[in-house]
Order: sequence, then C-alpha cells, then structure tokens
Amino acid sequence: MKRSHPDDDRPTPPPVAHCDDPAALRIDGAWTRVNQLRPGLKNINTVFIMLEAKGPPVQGAQGSIVQTWLVADETGAVEMALYDQHAAAFSEGNILRLLNGYSSLHRGHLRLYVGAAGQLRRVGDFTMRYSEQPNMSNAMDGGHLLMSTGAVADR
Repeated sequence: MKRSHPDDDRPTPPPVAHCDDPAALRIDGAWTRVNQLRPGLKNINTVFIMLEAKGPPVQGAQGSIVQTWLVADETGAVEMALYDQHAAAFSEGNILRLLNGYSSLHRGHLRLYVGAAGQLRRVGDFTMRYSEQPNMSNAMDGGHLLMSTGAVADR
C-alpha cells in the first residue's frame, strides 16, 4: 500500500466526511492530510471543507481569474488557489475531493493547487470534522515549516 507521506509508516485512512456518494472516498493511492502538506508535493489526494474565501477573485498575470480559499480537514487548514471555472464553482461549506493536486509556496505561504492533471469534485456539504489550526499557510518561514516548539524543520 502506498504511504501518504514518506516519513509515515502507516497508511492514512480515508477522510471522515459525510459524502453524497461514499464511493468518492475510495481511491487508488494514498490520502494526504492537510498537516502533512509541504512545498513541492505532487499527486496529493485529499478531502476538505471550504471555510472562507480570502478576499474577492482577482485577475492573474496570464488573465486567469483566481479565488483563494481557506480549506481544512480534521488536521489543519491551508490556503487553496482556484482558477477560472473552479474559481466561482464552489462555496462555503462544500466538501471537496482533490485528486492529483500539488502544493507550492506563493509569496512565502503554502498553497494547495488543482493543476492541469488534478481533479476537483464536490462530494458533500457541511458535515465534516475540521480544525483551523494549525494553518499550514501561516506555518512557513523561508520555505521551512515552523514547528509548534518554535524550531524550524526542513521541508
């Protein structure tokens, strides 16, 4: 069985969320939890709830419409950038499944992205355990993850 994070010996169980289609939580591959996100991860499979839009949509450098959201699962929160058709397709309280996403730093903050190979799908609404802390987007300093002890860990 594939592991969700190279430092973890145990497989990550499926997320706990009420889904309109329970089959949406059965995937090939491993789940990644928000607190496992680091800059540069690829093939991220995760389920999260949309908490709030971070300001209005903006026009990106290549003319794309970009909406940044705060999303969360039971392990923490992270910012997610949604582009073009995804920018206005979802709302607060939607539970989304992301397959083959990636993470990167944007202006020093960790962000989650769908990407060209990624798939984003609404699988439910409102009923999901989540935690807004730690906010992984605020836990970065110069490309390093700030640990709760104040120590800095390499990514």
